[in-house]
Amino acid sequence: RRPALLGVCLLNGGIYPDAVRPLRVQTLLAGPLGLVLGRLLGERRFRRSFSAIFAPQARPGDEALETWWALLTRQGGRAVTHRVIRYMHERRRHAARWTGALARTRVPLRLVVGAHDPISGRAMADRFRAAVPAPDVVVLEEAGHCPQVEAPRAMLDASLAHFERA
Repeated sequence: RRPALLGVCLLNGGIYPDAVRPLRVQTLLAGPLGLVLGRLLGERRFRRSFSAIFAPQARPGDEALETWWALLTRQGGRAVTHRVIRYMHERRRHAARWTGALARTRVPLRLVVGAHDPISGRAMADRFRAAVPAPDVVVLEEAGHCPQVEAPRAMLDASLAHFERA
């Protein structure tokens, strides 16, 4: 029987908790003081932390950082950052089920990561290669944690090539 999905392309996935290196601000927001810290998060700290996850040659400019800050703070967004970052706890809670599914699937998988991603880049690619039968990994040398923004054409090409083969 043919699978319902012909292929899956995972972008920058942090699905293996042991291979994720969260930023300090992420860890703090996910902790017991997350509600307070989220409300106290300032634009200067955000700019510094957010810029650090990009490849050096792809760091966002002032206008892009202003836009991301506006999106984060829109309608009281800082007050819910501790809720949004719950994915870190969910990743640990569901790790066996989620990673087991990747190891058992017959659906062609591809993982695309940025080489300069300090959170889930090369370490995630290595972990994926070790855990998934016949792993298909593309490491974008010109990208960090946001390859869809930093190297959109390379990201699109990697995705389309995977789905054309699938």
